[in-house]
Amino acid sequence: MLSQSPAQIYKAQSRGHEEDETYRCLSTLNFGAYFEESRRPFGAITVFNDETLAPKKVKTFSVDYASEVLLIPLVGTIDFDNKNYINTEEMLLFSAEKDTVFQLQNPFETELINYLQIRLQSSKVIKNDVVKKHFSFSIRNELFIIHENETTKVSIGIFDSRSEGLYHLDKNTKGAFVFVIHGAFEFQNRLLESRDSLTLWEIAEIEYESLTENAILLLLETALQE
Repeated sequence: MLSQSPAQIYKAQSRGHEEDETYRCLSTLNFGAYFEESRRPFGAITVFNDETLAPKKVKTFSVDYASEVLLIPLVGTIDFDNKNYINTEEMLLFSAEKDTVFQLQNPFETELINYLQIRLQSSKVIKNDVVKKHFSFSIRNELFIIHENETTKVSIGIFDSRSEGLYHLDKNTKGAFVFVIHGAFEFQNRLLESRDSLTLWEIAEIEYESLTENAILLLLETALQE
């Protein structure tokens, strides 16, 4: 029998919602004008947004705290600050000082783009820096690391239907933030569907199973306050 650890499920339909004719932002955690007491940062994870940008449109953002900003395209290509293009199976890591402003643009004439914007608060950021990383979904049925810093490890994976996995956390002082990009998973006997999230803590290992073909999972392991 699985041990039951503390957990919180964030259903996709209950996320914060900001939208106009050019931009849509679905926020799992508090962001902008959206605030709920239960949606405070989880460990170093302060922002977790599912964003869509209309063709040829530009969106400007500011960073409130020194942070690592992770941009992961899900559909289409992001133009970061009019000089860095990020495609699917790529991630851009922007180390941003407090109060830094940056822009994202959709370079397409007719197509929407969809991407994740994740922010990890970090005391190690001392200057603005941009790094682009590549990864490949040719690796299947396992989570593989795409980024790691002093507090947080980010892993992603694509899974066949009924594929099972076991994730080991480094320490019980760390927690896991899980986001289903596509498909459905069972996590510690909890059902997660597309764009649902789950946080778990006070746990050493996590069992999961893909319930659909080509299901894509993102997992962030982050240090929590002791």
